[in-house]
Amino acid sequence: MNPKHVKFRWSDLDPNRHVRNSAYTDAFVELRMTMFKDAGYTIETLGKLQIGPVAINEHTYYLKEILGAQTVSVDICLAGHTEDKRYWRFAQHMYNDQGVLCAYHEFAFGVMDLVSRKIVSPPTDMLDAFFNLSQTDHFEVFEKATLRMARIPYGKTLDI
Repeated sequence: MNPKHVKFRWSDLDPNRHVRNSAYTDAFVELRMTMFKDAGYTIETLGKLQIGPVAINEHTYYLKEILGAQTVSVDICLAGHTEDKRYWRFAQHMYNDQGVLCAYHEFAFGVMDLVSRKIVSPPTDMLDAFFNLSQTDHFEVFEKATLRMARIPYGKTLDI
């Protein structure tokens, strides 16, 4: 998938005049949803099929400040999946207009059956869209248990 160019708005800035963290997330989410739409999975189609992507975890690493007047580009790559292809990791990169990496975002997710409320293997053509993405250098087939390794405070657990 080709990188998407993003121009941040005045409302995307924080009091320090740089892009606020939730605006980074919005840009990453928008590109992921564009990827689903380009694969034929619009919101309406997902509704008819009664499936939808559900986040397991996501992490953003801010590497270089982005000021409001800059145009950035955002990409999406396949970072991994489980052997049964029910859980996935995407990696996204945000580059400034000089091509410098400013943010790195990792997103782990599954596709939920909205009737059974269980994670299911995506439809074949959705799998094709995922596998058509460029793979990261650190791509891996991972164990589902690794998704539980995040530190969750207050004695809470992640039941997946």
